[in-house]
Amino acid sequence: DLNLSKIKQVATGTRHTIILKEDGNVFTTKYSLYENYGQNGDGANNFQQQTQNGFNLITFFKNNKIINIAAGGFHSAFIDEQNILWCCGNNDHGQLGFGHDNTDKSMLPTQNPYFMKNKTKIIQIVSGCYHNLCIDDNGICYGFGNNGYGQCGVNKTTQMILSPEKISITPNCKIAKIKAGFNHSYMSSER
Repeated sequence: DLNLSKIKQVATGTRHTIILKEDGNVFTTKYSLYENYGQNGDGANNFQQQTQNGFNLITFFKNNKIINIAAGGFHSAFIDEQNILWCCGNNDHGQLGFGHDNTDKSMLPTQNPYFMKNKTKIIQIVSGCYHNLCIDDNGICYGFGNNGYGQCGVNKTTQMILSPEKISITPNCKIAKIKAGFNHSYMSSER
């Protein structure tokens, strides 16, 4: 049940909203008939469970407690209590970080292969319209997705960053906070 007094975090995308409850359950708005890319975590299918408030439980995560969420234009990102990053939705700019720019509307949330291969623990994720930034447990920041304006923070002229790339900053500097807008990003370091 979506009790509005026990909300930990809210993330809004272009046509969807995600709510993270204190108990780790995740709810999202019912998918739109327009531009549904599977960003609601249901594989672009009808939700099996609905609440009275117009939000639906993402049953895919029933065995995973989610601790952080982000909503991009038409994609979503979730971090579970093992610090594993899961993504779903539109991927036409590589914003899911899977190493390609194909979109599978029926895809359920999927673990990021780069971070799984490298055993990287992600502690924070933010989404712009077509890009993401995330921080690992060592304070290293990564960017992936649309980089047309340099919003991924990587020193490249590449239009799309298909897999997460470390953002080069001053040595021994740890990133503490990140934010993302439509085509821009912000990072701040620890003191």
